This record gives sequence, structure tokens and C-alpha cells, in this order.
Amino acid sequence: MRSQITVTAILDATVRVLLGRGYEACTTNLVAEIAGVGIGSLYEYFPNKEALVAAVVEREVDLFVVTLERDMLATFGRPFPDALRTALGTALDQLEARRDLVRLLIVEYPYIGQLSAIARLPRRIVELAAFCLRSWGDELSLGAHPANAYVLANMLAGIYLSQTFTPMALVSRAAMLDALMEILLRVLQPHATGEQSKPWDR
Repeated sequence: MRSQITVTAILDATVRVLLGRGYEACTTNLVAEIAGVGIGSLYEYFPNKEALVAAVVEREVDLFVVTLERDMLATFGRPFPDALRTALGTALDQLEARRDLVRLLIVEYPYIGQLSAIARLPRRIVELAAFCLRSWGDELSLGAHPANAYVLANMLAGIYLSQTFTPMALVSRAAMLDALMEILLRVLQPHATGEQSKPWDR
């Protein structure tokens, strides 16, 4: 328990240093000072700065996926449009909450593309998308083939990264989610959309 508290304090301090001073100025000594631990204690868990930042990335990725999974599971039994709106909103909330950190890591951290947590992320999102397609299969016109989940997951990833880095000033968050809902429901439930009122407008 004590070791977990120490690791959490160290990773929280790493995030504070990264956001406050940037990747280049982030040092193990500075992180240890802000975390309130000795440098020796820090090195028990993380041998260098790269290991520290890699651990931060892994923690953030895990929290993103786990939160998305939790909120989707909580929608089981509800109509698919409600579940979809929940998933889209949760994903955007999570990315917006981490916007500054995500930007910094992608722009400044030179090893971001080499981390296993990043390499596994697309597969984890595709698996979640496939699970959802299977779970609401009787409501959807799109089959649960892995390729369908892959296309949907990667399309959404591109939109969300764009929204994180360069959000359109003239397009509100709600308008962006409404557009996504309309497009996805026309693909996933083409016979149910038609000219009916949008489920999120009721």
C-alpha cells in the first residue's frame, strides 16, 4: 500500500513538472522534490526520466480506456443511441481533461510512438467497439465483423485527436457530438433514423 502511494505521488509530480516546465526541463531530481520523496526512493521504482514519463503515459491510457469501458457497461439495457451518446461524450470528456498533457507528450516526448501502451491502445479501442457492436447487434444494421469495428474506431480516433489539438472555434462541443451522432446513427441504424426526431433532442 505504501509503495503504491509513493508511486502515485511520483507520477502525479511528474505530470505537474511536465505541464509546468515541459519535457526537457523535467528531471528526476525535480520530480522527487515535488513528490516529497528522496531521489533514492524514486530510483527504486523508476531508473530514469524516460521510465517516469512512460509510466505516466501508461497510467493515462489505462484510465482513459477503463473509464470508457465502465461508462459503456453502465448503458447496457438502454437504447443504442443513448449508449452511443454516452460513449462519445465520455471519450471527449477524458481527452479534454488531458488536453494539455496529451499535446505535450505527442509534441515533446520523442519516444511516445515506441511505448507499448500506445501500441496497444488502437487494439483496445477496436475490441471495445467490436464488443459494443455485438452487444447491440439486434438494433444495428452494421455487422460485428472486426473490420467494421476497426474502421469506426480509427475514424473516431482521428476526429477526437483533431478536436483535442485544433478544435474548431465555430463548432461547439455539443454541435460536434450531434454531428457525430447523426452520421454514426445513419450508418449503424439507417432504417431507424429517417426523418424521426433525433433521440438526443427529446
